Order: sequence, then structure tokens, then C-alpha cells
Amino acid sequence: MNSTWLDVLAGMVLAGTVLFVPGALIGWAAALRARTLLMAAPLLSATVVALSSVCAPLVGLSWGIVPLALVTAALAGLAALARLRERTSETPWDGDPRIAVAVTVAAAAVHLVRLTRAYRFPFALSQTYDSPFHVNLVQRFVARGDASWLHVSLTTHGTDSGFYPATWHAVAALVSQWLGVPATVSINAMTFAVTGFLWPALVVLVTASLTRSWTFGAVAGALAFALPQMPNQFTYFGVLYPNLLGYVLVVGVLGILVRLFFQEDATRAETMTTLGVGILALPGLAVTHPSALFTAVILSLPLVLVGTWSALVPVQRRGRWWIRPVIGTLMVVGAYVAVERMTMAVPALAGMRSVESVWASEGAVHQAVARVLSFTTGWMINQSGVLPWLIGAVALVGAMWCLRDLRTAWLPLSHTVAAFFYVVAFSWQEPWRGWIVGLWYADTRRFEAMVGLTGVFLLALGAWVLAKSAVTWVAPRLPDAMPRRMVALVAPTLVLLLALLAQVSAPMRASYSKIGSNSDFDTTESWNAGLLSMDEYRLLERLPQHVPAASQVIGNPWNGSVFASGIGGVDFAFPHVAPVYNPDAMYLAEHLRDAATDPKVCQIVRDEHIDYVLDFGTDYLWHGDTWGKHLRFPALKGIAWSGLVEEIDREGHARLLRISACD
Repeated sequence: MNSTWLDVLAGMVLAGTVLFVPGALIGWAAALRARTLLMAAPLLSATVVALSSVCAPLVGLSWGIVPLALVTAALAGLAALARLRERTSETPWDGDPRIAVAVTVAAAAVHLVRLTRAYRFPFALSQTYDSPFHVNLVQRFVARGDASWLHVSLTTHGTDSGFYPATWHAVAALVSQWLGVPATVSINAMTFAVTGFLWPALVVLVTASLTRSWTFGAVAGALAFALPQMPNQFTYFGVLYPNLLGYVLVVGVLGILVRLFFQEDATRAETMTTLGVGILALPGLAVTHPSALFTAVILSLPLVLVGTWSALVPVQRRGRWWIRPVIGTLMVVGAYVAVERMTMAVPALAGMRSVESVWASEGAVHQAVARVLSFTTGWMINQSGVLPWLIGAVALVGAMWCLRDLRTAWLPLSHTVAAFFYVVAFSWQEPWRGWIVGLWYADTRRFEAMVGLTGVFLLALGAWVLAKSAVTWVAPRLPDAMPRRMVALVAPTLVLLLALLAQVSAPMRASYSKIGSNSDFDTTESWNAGLLSMDEYRLLERLPQHVPAASQVIGNPWNGSVFASGIGGVDFAFPHVAPVYNPDAMYLAEHLRDAATDPKVCQIVRDEHIDYVLDFGTDYLWHGDTWGKHLRFPALKGIAWSGLVEEIDREGHARLLRISACD
């Protein structure tokens, strides 16, 4: 608990460096143009992290800067050898990029301040269902020096194999390793870097590429945090850190495709280089999270369609008008069919699409459509007040403006695709629901974020179009004596006003409030997730002082003891709230009180070195599971008064106990 916000900021800089510099070096070696390089760098860096983390244990290297540097150097060398052209200058865009940077930094600063106030402590952690998995996995990567996404086995005791998209955790482990901060701090630093750096930067770059205007980019920077769906959605729900990073990287995919299809002054060599970089980025996106790859596919198809149409315009002018729509339609239909068939050919993916999901539909079609139009899709988000509908109307203007030009016409189509998937997840019934949205676990929350991902661009474009239209209407009606400089400030002022209104809107306030309540250490409040108290955190930090490295600790994973590995760095029998296959530990959880009469109990204690018990009382996640999962560990409840243990340490109601019955 000695960590400070300076540690989080230092970790943010370090995480941002890892997520940008390796890819930037590869892009530079490939002679990418600067703007393409900036959008491709995070994606290429994700590929570097994915490859280096999985290859390091194969060659006997611990996870750290060495494998990261070696893979970066190897890919940069290959990129240099395959380089098809020399680096050329960019065609200037309208506006001043310095203004775009300044506005974006200011907006990101506001977001980070609100995030800091929500967290309250630099070591705060999300007290949600998936949070123990993330915290414990980062600490395991640090302790073992192995961050391979093929060696994730938290839910299966006794094995080191298992796939999990662990790019987020690998980078967070580097932050913990290099700065010496706990996993909770490095995870918060990653959240700062992804939401406060990567997200706004990519939104600005893609918007500027779409419009060839830094002015539009500046508007996008001002409004990058205007919608609760991105980036806040995955920060408070789940908590789904890999999805958060993956969806942010999807923005980079869209940016690369915009450059690929709509860069008029690009040579064939430049186009091939951009295509090659895009292909190289795909492994990183897939390992960050497979659903991010699926999201990139469905959102990119309209872009590819419109881009193909745009490329075929000269053919149309020669009188062969039918070629463009026919080829474009065949391409899109073929792509969707290919994705559909390929996913059904993989048993795990086919199962996701054919088995009824635990995430049920939530309402009617008209409710889903209303939420899409008002950008009130989201858990604990409602349509209260006029502001959500105002924001939705501005985005609708942006969609209409986009349709006037092939360069931007794909964007409202992609937004419609995102909206369609959300409506299906929210309101449709099986079996069609699972078949369409099963690759995302039929989880409405993941499509809510998708709506925000495309919606932020429509909002930015609509805001500037309306602001300029207002100036056009107002300017002739202003006194002639009014300085032109003041007239020129009208449009930026209107955009700033919209950004401020969005920040104080009920949906945005609810999103930050939910981040705060999900990170609150007060487990007694009904609105809190109720998992880990401050006393319990303090005790977990002291575990290394009492628990030998060879010993294992047991406790009820539905209370704060589940964080024993991530915070205390000890071996904990149940490192996830979800069921962990550990039959010996489960036997103790059910029969430890029978130690005097059941010889199997002490045999397991000795064989598995389960020497300690954490008794954190009845502060359970969600204040108890609806299906009674928190009651599956009866022998551990109130074990402190059983006479079978001795108290080793205590903080408030939280106790560390040693099993003395088997001495």
C-alpha cells in the first residue's frame, strides 16, 4: 500500500511505450508513412508482445525486455528486407495537428482525473467477477517469468497448459517487473495507458484520415470521452481488460484500411506495404482477444465494400456500371459466408454459436433501437434527460454527412452493423440469437461497446458539421464591427460546449460512478460488489511474511481471499471465482472440520502443502451468489473457532490461520 499515483503515471508511460514503440520501429523499418505508422504501431506492438511472450519459454528466456527486444529486432529486420519503397512525404491535411494534440491531451487529462477520483487509491482493483483472474494472472506471470498465452491455467490445477488472450496481462507484468509495483497498480497503469493514450490517439488519427483534416481530428479528440460505451464500458463491467485493449486496437485496424483504400497518392508499393503491415497485425489482435478479431471483421466489411466500389469508379465511367455493385456485393457476401463457415468448422467456435448462452436477451426490439439512437446502451445506463437524445441526434447528422462521400460512406454502415448485433443480443431469442452473436458469448455488454466504438466517429463528424453550419447561419447576422477572430471561435466553442454537456450527462456520470463503486473497498454497502475490504487487502499484503514459498493457502474464493495470489504472491488453491478444478482442495473445503476423524484430510494437507487458511468471513461477491455458489466451501466458514487452526495474523475481521490439526 506504499504505491502512489506517481507509480501509476510511471506505469502508464511504460505501458504506453511497450504498446507503441516496438510497432513504430517495425513500421519505420518498413518505410511506412508517418500517419499510417502511428495507427499501425499499437497493432504491431501487440503482435510483438504475442510472439515474444509465447516464444520466450520455448528458448529458455524469462519474460522481460530481452525477448521483447529480440522479436522487435527480428520483425524490424524482416520489414527492412521486404521494404518495397523509400519513405515519402505526406500530403498536407487541413488544420493544425498541434491543436489536435493539445485538445486530445486536455480531454484525456479530464478522463484520467475522473478515473483517478473513481479509483480513489492507486492500488484500487475492480471487485467484479473476472477481476481476481486478471490480478492473479499478472502476478503469476511476474513470479514465473512466463507470460505465454498458451500457459494460462488458473482454472485447472496441476497443469501449465491452456490458452487465454493474455496480451494485456503480459504488458502489465512488464510494468510490475520493471517498476516493482504490485499487480493492482500495474493493471491500473495499463487502464490509464489504453484509455487515456491509445484510445484518443487512434480516434483522432482515424478521424483525420477519413476527412483529411486535423480540424476534424481535434473535434474527435475533444469528444473521445463523450460516450459511456467506450472506453468506460469494459473498465467497469466484467471486468474485461482484454476486450478493452482489443476493441481499442480495432480502431487501428479501421485506420489502416482507410489508408489502404483511400490514400489517393499512394503508389502500388506503398499499398502493398500497408497491406503487409495489416496482415502482420492480425496475430496480435487475435491474441489480444479473439472477439476483437471478429469485431474487426464485421466492422471492416462495409469499409472494404465501399473501398472496392471507390476503386472501381473509373470502370463505371467507361460505361460498365454494373461491375462495381456486383463485385462489391459478391465480395461482402462471400466474406460473411467465409467467416460463417470457418467459425463453424472450429469446434470451440461452433459450440459458442450453437449452444444457448448464459447471457439471456434483455428486452424488446424497440427498446434496443431506442438505446442505440440515444447512446444509452450499457449496464446501469438509462435514457434520463434530453442530453442522450441530443448526442444521438448529433451523431445522426454525422451519419447523414458521411453518406455524401464514398470515403466516409462506410462509417454509418459499420455503425449499423454494430447496432444490428446489439439489437440481436438484446432482444432476439434462440436459436438465431446464438448463431449470430455467439462468438461474443451472446453478451449484450460487448455489443454496447461496439456501438460506442463506431458512434464516437459519427458524433465527432456531426458535431463539426453542425458547428460550421451554425457559423454559416450566424455570421451574416452578426454586427460588422465584430472581429472575424471572434466569429471563428464560434464553431470550436460549440464543440467544446457539446463535449462539456456530454461529460455531465447522466450516462457518462453513471459510467464513472460505476467504475468507482466497483472499485470501492467498503464491502458492507448494498451497491458495492462486496468482495475485498481494506483490512483484507492489508492482511494479504503481509502474507509473504508468514507463508513459506512451498506452502499453499486455501480460502473461499467468493470472498476477498481469492486475491491472495495477486496481492500476497502466495500459492492459493482457488485463484478464480469461477470453478477451479482442484479436487483435493475442494475436499478440504468440504471436510476440513473432519480432520480428527477423516485421515484423508490431513493426507491432503501434507501432500499438497495446504498449510494455511484465510478466513475472511461472509463478505461475498455480490453479497452472495444467486445460485449459492459461495456456499460450496462449508468447512471453511467460521474455521477460526473450530479448534483445528491457530491464528497467525489478523487485520480487523480478516484472519490468516495455520492448520494445526495435522501437526
